[in-house]
Amino acid sequence: MWPLAPALGLFLLLASVASSARAVPPVPRPNVIFILADDLGWGELGSYGQQKIRTPALDRLAAEGMRFTQHYAGNAVCAPSRAVLMTGRHPGRSPIRDNRAVEPEGQWPLPLPELTLAEILKRLDYATGATGKWGLGPRGSEGDALRQGFDHFFGYYCQSKAHDHYPAYLWDDGSRVATGNPERSAHQKLPADADPADSRSYAAYSGTAYAPDLVWEKAHGFVRENRGRPFFLYLPVTVPHLGLQVPEDSLAEYRGLWPDPPYDGAKSYLPQATPRAAYAAMVTRMDREVGRMLELVRELELAERTIVVFTSDNGPSFPAGGADSEFFRSAGGLRGLKGSLYEGGVRVPAIVRFPGRVAKGAVSDRVTGFEDWLPTLVALVGASEATPPAIDGVSFAPTLLGERQEPRPFLYREFTGYGGQQMVRVGDWKGVRQGLAKADAAPVLELYDLRADPAESRDVAARHPDVVARLEAVLAREHVPSPVFPIPAIDPPAARYAAERTSQPLAALLDAAETAWAGAQRVAWGPEAIATSFRALWSDAGLAVRFDVTDASPWHTLTARDERLWTEEVVELFLDVGATGREYAEVEWNPVNAVVDLWVDRPANRYDRDWNAAGLESRVVPRTEGGRAIGWTATSFLPWAALAAKAPKGTALPPRAGERWRFNVYRIERPNGPGDPDRDAQYVAWSPTGERTFHVPAAFRELEFR
Repeated sequence: MWPLAPALGLFLLLASVASSARAVPPVPRPNVIFILADDLGWGELGSYGQQKIRTPALDRLAAEGMRFTQHYAGNAVCAPSRAVLMTGRHPGRSPIRDNRAVEPEGQWPLPLPELTLAEILKRLDYATGATGKWGLGPRGSEGDALRQGFDHFFGYYCQSKAHDHYPAYLWDDGSRVATGNPERSAHQKLPADADPADSRSYAAYSGTAYAPDLVWEKAHGFVRENRGRPFFLYLPVTVPHLGLQVPEDSLAEYRGLWPDPPYDGAKSYLPQATPRAAYAAMVTRMDREVGRMLELVRELELAERTIVVFTSDNGPSFPAGGADSEFFRSAGGLRGLKGSLYEGGVRVPAIVRFPGRVAKGAVSDRVTGFEDWLPTLVALVGASEATPPAIDGVSFAPTLLGERQEPRPFLYREFTGYGGQQMVRVGDWKGVRQGLAKADAAPVLELYDLRADPAESRDVAARHPDVVARLEAVLAREHVPSPVFPIPAIDPPAARYAAERTSQPLAALLDAAETAWAGAQRVAWGPEAIATSFRALWSDAGLAVRFDVTDASPWHTLTARDERLWTEEVVELFLDVGATGREYAEVEWNPVNAVVDLWVDRPANRYDRDWNAAGLESRVVPRTEGGRAIGWTATSFLPWAALAAKAPKGTALPPRAGERWRFNVYRIERPNGPGDPDRDAQYVAWSPTGERTFHVPAAFRELEFR
């Protein structure tokens, strides 16, 4: 055989290599299963030293992966902690910094512009599903899980509804699904005539369909349905958070093991005949379900390419609902419980298994936090370039993969609840400030050396003034004031705008006579070319408002003919009468008319149109200069009598002097007109936020009646 010519041989070799490369399918991105327990303490797993509660599946998970000993939840209670997890922003810049209910069912919504972990993975062609407790916005709101990157959601939207593990209904992709359990309050006491020692007295607090089991079954279905493509499964389960409820087959495992006085419901949540046994059984049942999920992943031959994470949203429960964190040593000897920024309230278990990539049985004492999960998981799936630049998280993927990594420069937490708190950790130094909810408080930094004193029992601030100064500088730098979640002791007073009392006649106000409006405070916003200003006056008869707009371009608003008929711009004023975010008066101005609506059900997008003719008077006057249109002035007068018919119960009308209403003025610019009103829509708030929305906290202010 004659040898191939060198050039031809090289050509054929390269062609063969190229052909082989084309024949090898690309390696799929790994799946991610992120399991988030609810109020599980740092010391409640066997791998973290628990002696009473059995957690064999999670202990095995730790043996097959890496266990973190200094991992911090996003905050000391659930909603703000989950917001940190989803956005990668620490609590000093997170849009949600405390639990805040939004009636009738939900919490303060995560703003739509926030880029979540789910949205990033969805852009990478992941199937995304969440089962369990959401807690970051009501159904249909901008914080809805289905609007924050998840293809599917099953479970509870509202954390308070999740206090009952036998609920009458759950939500499945926005649809309310009955469970067959009875309707009941999740907070009630044992009747006075009931015998606390009789197990039959507690039958009314159970049911037939146990929500945690339903959540896990839905999660199994999601994994099966998406086993052929990369998926992200977020499992924010509802245990061991209160109430203490668990099926009998799990309860029997622990009943009678310890003295277990009954809980009668006096400290909120539901009564339980054997609270200690119930708590332990809830944790062990959750552990069993973790084991079942791991077995399913193995059966589907997905284990080698599935990242499994287990952690908790905050520390263990304080004495309420029958929980006994002291008995179980739930915080593992750390100071504080849920609601506290001491270690016990925010340091949580964290375990990661990624076969072939994360070493078995590894233990890391690296300081990590919930904001770090977003960049870490994005890096582990091979898409570091997709990590948003403006986050606070630091990827610890190198640590997971066995590489050397520089320590985290600092870890910051703040919490507006439980008296107002801040904490910062730099190396082994930790600073804590308490009592910040009072405006006249003088913040004092407590200093702890966690290496020598992990229980935070000795404040050494007096001996290390230099360290105190360094940590206080970090606290000041990392806290960005939030109008919605202020910390009074360290935040400047919220900007307020006055609606002055007036005795001017209605005709003069509507005709926009400058003498009538001379005493009104002016709020201006927008670039000079299209500047707008707003003023408000009030009397015993009603509220008068005035807009002066520089832009003379056409304007339009909702009409009975076509709800989606918008041309270029709209200016609106929101008076959040009930401060609920769901039920509020909306006043909208444009050159044609002024419209007043009450949004009865914001998620369902229902309006009360009949109010448009409820006594509102308005005038629109074009402004000209040298015969050329330069803008317009709109004035309107809303009688209190009209508002009284629609305002939430308890609203004082006319308002009392000194009372404040939340409000927001903004302009919607729709450059594509009614043909495509939502494409490229811009929301320009009078308080610029840099976001394409008017629902971010920075866009709201207070209107004070003087």
